[in-house]
Amino acid sequence: MTINQQPRAASDQAMWDAVLGLHTFVERQLAHTLQRRYGVGLSEYRALETLYQAEKGECRMQELADHIGLG
Repeated sequence: MTINQQPRAASDQAMWDAVLGLHTFVERQLAHTLQRRYGVGLSEYRALETLYQAEKGECRMQELADHIGLG
C-alpha cells in the first residue's frame, strides 16, 4: 500500500458512512410517515408493492420474504 492510497480509503469510508446514515434516516422517516398516515408498516408496504408487481399478484412466501428483506 502506498501513502497515496491511505487518504482515499479514509475518504471512501467516510463517504460510505454518510450514504448509510442517509439511508437509515430516509427509511426511518418513510416508516414513520407510512405508519402515521396509513397505519401500514414499512415491511407491510414492501410486501404489498412486491405483490402488486408480481405476475398475477401472487408469489411464494419465501420469495416475498426475500424481496422485502425478511428471508
